[in-house]
Amino acid sequence: MNVERAISVRRSIRKFNSRPVSDEVLRKVLLAGNDAPSALNNQKKAIVAIVGDKAKAKLNEVVKANSSAETVERITARLNGEFNFFYNAPVLILVTSCDVLYPEADCACAIENMYLRATDLGLGACWINQLTKVDYPELKEFLKKSGLDESYTVYGALAVGHTEETFHTKAKNNRIIVVR
Repeated sequence: MNVERAISVRRSIRKFNSRPVSDEVLRKVLLAGNDAPSALNNQKKAIVAIVGDKAKAKLNEVVKANSSAETVERITARLNGEFNFFYNAPVLILVTSCDVLYPEADCACAIENMYLRATDLGLGACWINQLTKVDYPELKEFLKKSGLDESYTVYGALAVGHTEETFHTKAKNNRIIVVR
């Protein structure tokens, strides 16, 4: 798939099957995030891929315990009564940074690159915000165990996995303005 096609067919996928993502395919997705631009080329982002079921289950418990009733209801409605903020995806990727200038932008670029590469590789993906800029002690401890110090904050995440959903182009509302 070429980049133009990946951009036009990329969709938020919330229905993943249990098929694992191979290490080779996951590496390609992660490298796409690593290759993203960063402000002043600071390269201070760190990408953490979670494939272990125990780690994902623990983070899911933390998010549920700290989410509003509205968020819990919205997520459980999408999953027939089950709360799983990453929609049971085989891989949950956290994008973090310790930068003080533009960490949100740097991490957003990484997530978009990974989103497009996942689409290119035939995987589904969904941008996840439940761990964005929160100060859960359990999340800080998880990041520390992953090798990151306390200066790192999660600025976004991506659920990635195989899906039965088909990718197709949908019409978008265009608000494109050209000024000359």
